[in-house]
Amino acid sequence: MQESLEKIGVMADSHGRADAISRAVELLRGRGCQTLVHLGDICDSERPETADECVGILKEAGILCVRGNNDHWLLAAREGRPARFVSAATFAFLESLPPARTVAGAVMAHSLPFVRRMGLSAMARPMGDKEFALFFSENPRGVLFRGHSHAPVLVRPSGAGVEHVPLSPGESVAVSRPMALTCGALTRGLCVEWDPAAEVLALLSFPA
Repeated sequence: MQESLEKIGVMADSHGRADAISRAVELLRGRGCQTLVHLGDICDSERPETADECVGILKEAGILCVRGNNDHWLLAAREGRPARFVSAATFAFLESLPPARTVAGAVMAHSLPFVRRMGLSAMARPMGDKEFALFFSENPRGVLFRGHSHAPVLVRPSGAGVEHVPLSPGESVAVSRPMALTCGALTRGLCVEWDPAAEVLALLSFPA
């Protein structure tokens, strides 16, 4: 899929909810988002039987993905219970996913963006003020989209520290650089529309 300055749809944390992925795809495509990104935890480690359907939707829709900690757990445990429910094709898809990627100049990660420094633990560790400040220091014009925490929050530098600005469904905000956005979970009926040309993002909702 070619990246451009057209609108981009961002989603995260479906945790085995194929219906939530489908609703987000329909909503974002309907708003003109050609490139879609899923920030990981596509699957749920407690419900491996849902993985094939979720991955099937992502593959059919051509969605760019990163690997989340639940997705990694399925891979790590594939010789046990998950192997009875998850197809070889789904395991191969999950294994192919990077822990982070860049889309339209923004970093897309499940939790922390410091994959080279932290390895796979970056998918699971929480991102606190120290980590946000480090990202801003190292990327003074950077934009980070992340999942993992489920609640939608915009984080940006403020004085000597950082400020956290909770977002509500339907709210649009201007992109200020550097910044980081925790996108909210598909399990809560949340996804994000990002317009990199206009430097605006909007938190969208659908029935969960």
